[in-house]
This record gives sequence, structure tokens and C-alpha cells, in this order.
Amino acid sequence: MKTESVRQKRVAGILQNELGIIFQQDAKNLFGNLFITVTQVKITPDLRDARVYLSFFTQNAQEKEEYLFQVEERHAQIKRLLVRKIGKQLRAMPQLTFLLDEVDEEAEKMDKLLDSLDIPSEESDDNLEENYKKL
Repeated sequence: MKTESVRQKRVAGILQNELGIIFQQDAKNLFGNLFITVTQVKITPDLRDARVYLSFFTQNAQEKEEYLFQVEERHAQIKRLLVRKIGKQLRAMPQLTFLLDEVDEEAEKMDKLLDSLDIPSEESDDNLEENYKKL
């Protein structure tokens, strides 16, 4: 896996910061009081494509898909706002692809999996050691 270049990291950081501001302040008329967080931006080495990972303040997976669809429907308006903010900083504006950030869901699955494991207590370990010593 290749590491990101300094330029990729810088452009991704600018995009993440400015898109975060757009979703929190400028796009209230587009999304109302929907709380959208830009969790991560990954950009290709040629700086033409950016994957923007979004998190929505809801636990319902179906609602998250609906919110992502709303964001995609307003893609042109979001990009227009972004161009106004950072258009002079970049030679070409990357093509934005909005994706759901599923890190929280994966972490929750791992927590449930760990909770479901039957791990013996230390007391039972001590009993095993005593029984082993008796042999």
C-alpha cells in the first residue's frame, strides 16, 4: 500500500476542513438541521478524484443511506460552494465521491463479538493451576 504524498495530504486536509464547514454552516438550507461530519478524505495521487467519507448523527442504517442519497443529489451545489471557497488554491477541483463512513458500525460489531466471547475468570485459572500441581 502506497503512502500518501505531502501534497495529497495537504489537499485532502483542505477538502476535509472546507467540506466540514460547508456541511455545518453554508448548507443549512440544503440539509436543514441534519448533522453531517466529514470524517476522512482520501485523494488519488493525480489529485483528480477524492473519496469523502461522511458520518451522520443517526443509528438507523436506512436513514444513513437516505441522507447519503440527499448529499449525492446536491453534489453540484456542494461542489459549487467548495469551488467558491478553495477554487484559487487548486489547479483543478477533484471529482468528489461521497461514501458512508462505517468505522463506527464496524467497531460496534467488534465490541459485540468480544462481549459474546466466553472468557474464563482468573479464579478458574487459579483452580486449573492448583489441579495441575496436584497431578
